[in-house]
Amino acid sequence: MKAFMTGSSQRILWQHLPSFQIAQAIEGKPTAHLSENFVCQLTTPSPEALKNQLAHLVE
Repeated sequence: MKAFMTGSSQRILWQHLPSFQIAQAIEGKPTAHLSENFVCQLTTPSPEALKNQLAHLVE
């Protein structure tokens, strides 16, 4: 699942999943917060690190 949320969509998500309220950008950069089956990966602003995290999903 891919999600890019801002504004009202983000507020709705935060109301139903309070743990997303702590998701923060790292060094002011766009930051990936990847979770699968209720397990979160390390938060990263690095496209290469996100690519590595996602790699196992397409194997």
